[in-house]
Amino acid sequence: MTSGHGYEVMLTLGTGLGFAHYADGVLLPKIEVSATPFTKNLTFDQALGHHVRREIGDRRWTTRVLRGLRRLHAIYYWDNCYLGGGGAKHLTRPVDAWATVVGNEAGLLGGVRLWDDPPGNVADAQRTVLLQTAAVGASADPAPRATVGSPATR
Repeated sequence: MTSGHGYEVMLTLGTGLGFAHYADGVLLPKIEVSATPFTKNLTFDQALGHHVRREIGDRRWTTRVLRGLRRLHAIYYWDNCYLGGGGAKHLTRPVDAWATVVGNEAGLLGGVRLWDDPPGNVADAQRTVLLQTAAVGASADPAPRATVGSPATR
């Protein structure tokens, strides 16, 4: 789905918020944006997931999504942003000019494209993690996560 030029971000709206980023078409290492604070009491997942959209309605949810997009753009300052996933079809008004709403099929094609990248790049490492996760089970976390105050974050 990416143009292959500049810094691009793919955000997906579903049960939570998915995030992938690319530099000149190369998939960059994972950043867990979904667990970062959206408000004092909510993460991006909790504020933008399907469950909250159903609870507060599409119009209020769209306002939240647009607010979240602007916050993320201020941090990552991408050249292009593609907004997809199953929730994108529920947006009730247009997104900002630096974002493009894409169909859910774009994510499927992007997943297939991951297998086309040459071995040894970041996408190759991502494939390895996906395969390890599939071998262990869909709910397995292939890598331990560092927490604030743990040795990995000091």
